[in-house]
Amino acid sequence: MERTESGQRSNLVASAKPELLLLCHRVPFPADKGDKIRSFNLLRELSVDFNIHLAALTETKQEQAYDVALKKWCYSVKLVHLPRLKRFFQLIPAILTNTTITNAWFYSGELKQWVNALRQKHPDLLVLVYCSSMAQYVLSEPWEKHYKVIDFVDVDSEKWFEYAKNSCGVKKWLFQREAILLSGTEQHIFKMMQKSYFVSAEECQRFAANESDKAHLDFYSNGVDLNYYNPTAGVKANPYDIIFTGVMSYPPNINAVLWFVEHCWPDICAQIPDARLWIVGSHPVKAILKLHSKNIRVTGTVPDTRPFFSQSALAIAPMQMGGGIKNKVLEAMAMAKPLVISKVASQGLNLPKDPALVIADSPEETIAACVKLLLHPIPAINLRRWVENHANWSKTIQPVRMALLNREL
Repeated sequence: MERTESGQRSNLVASAKPELLLLCHRVPFPADKGDKIRSFNLLRELSVDFNIHLAALTETKQEQAYDVALKKWCYSVKLVHLPRLKRFFQLIPAILTNTTITNAWFYSGELKQWVNALRQKHPDLLVLVYCSSMAQYVLSEPWEKHYKVIDFVDVDSEKWFEYAKNSCGVKKWLFQREAILLSGTEQHIFKMMQKSYFVSAEECQRFAANESDKAHLDFYSNGVDLNYYNPTAGVKANPYDIIFTGVMSYPPNINAVLWFVEHCWPDICAQIPDARLWIVGSHPVKAILKLHSKNIRVTGTVPDTRPFFSQSALAIAPMQMGGGIKNKVLEAMAMAKPLVISKVASQGLNLPKDPALVIADSPEETIAACVKLLLHPIPAINLRRWVENHANWSKTIQPVRMALLNREL
């Protein structure tokens, strides 16, 4: 945000930019996990060309204080705290009607009132919706004349189908119900938007109901902060340390770690007794905490993942489920770390062929790749060079920037 010496935004600067409402289901700050990394960089990059009015929901009262930091990039900020208890109560009428629990979980009357007041103040207001759950605020008739863009990121309904497939009883019924309802909601949102984006061409392909839909679909891949994630000169990695990073309450991350520990880790340790697995990420659930032992370290929340990358000889992403771009893969590549990842983790990245990057799906393939890269290390500097050329946020976000500036259809 540009300000005058008195601390107020310059009117000249403000009037030169179009007004843009950015709706986020979570506060895009700090950029410390998947969805926040993408939304924060979207905010930061677009603030160059737009006066951004940010509307977002907070999960904790502490997050309310982030409005001060966010004003660096925003013309105005509205953060509404929506307590978990209130969210749970909102689920009851949703379950009793044909409403998605996703929309109920992210609905706030206070936020809706603020957004509507903003629309009345700015007749030419542009709209950028981040994730399908926030589209509900701009689908009513008064919003029809406004140019609206959505970043779905990935096809949320498919996640719920996956959750249902791996559940039973009431959970299975609830997850299937949500998947079906959300799939219909996503298609309705798509028809109400002028432009829709996903994180990869594969996600676009999965979403498109027919060929005519594809003309209004596009994607922009995730990037990585190349200045932040930079190989540390002079730091020698522990030769048999392996790292997995991610929020450890997120089902695909939990599933990946448990799969790796059950199917791969015993054989790796049998061949390399000094091997050590680092599970680095916030909010580890009980199943993950129970893994903590002499050769498996569960860190919980850490202020900075880079020291753990630096000390590790190998990064893994053995994802078995979940869509979208895996930031953990890009971050490891930026840190010039050899990688063993699954096909699921590689989706949407169009990764280079490099001996330091192995795609392995079966336990046997994963074990063999990990052992080989630990015993016979391969420099991964070319992986760093690849992200420098293909994962620069200012370049990846360009399609969204141009669509909003030119009102593309």
